[in-house]
Amino acid sequence: MTGREVYERAIALVDEINPETGLVDADTTADYLARTPFLLSLLQTELIPYMKTTKKHTIACVASGEGWVKEDLPSDLHSITDVVIEANNGYYKDPVWKTEQNGNLTEFYYDKAFTGTIRVIYKPVPTPVTSLDDALTVDDSTANLMAYGLAEAFINVEQNDFLQRIFKQKYDEQKAAALSPKPSGMVKIIDVYGGI
Repeated sequence: MTGREVYERAIALVDEINPETGLVDADTTADYLARTPFLLSLLQTELIPYMKTTKKHTIACVASGEGWVKEDLPSDLHSITDVVIEANNGYYKDPVWKTEQNGNLTEFYYDKAFTGTIRVIYKPVPTPVTSLDDALTVDDSTANLMAYGLAEAFINVEQNDFLQRIFKQKYDEQKAAALSPKPSGMVKIIDVYGGI
């Protein structure tokens, strides 16, 4: 979804659509349009915990002794959501990876004795919005949530307390729904002790 689509949805919420054309009324929305890229950049960053967009970083590991190897993670990493270990031998006595927090930076280490593949699944830092016609970094559900946040920001300037409360309530409800637990998928369990 693009920033323009989120903008147009927010404009529809604040009732600035021209009733004759069904399009955004450019005469009354120029100030909203000018502020939108900055507001969308702020909303994307605020909504990182709610977004479902993830990326993968793959590490191919070949045993090379003892100790830990530091892996440079992508620069757009915000937070790690999962680490998937793949190897022929599915059982390990000790963890094959660990993380350390160094200020805002997450440092990732893996065991030198491990052979296999490590996939780091992470939430990316959204790209700042410079053009409304570029695709947003966030998923469509989070982009829909952004429309309510953007409408609330527009109405705050207008000092319409009634509409501001409505948009704020809807924004908060959508954020709560985005964080509600979802059923997880099937996970393959390896029987390391064998069957009877």
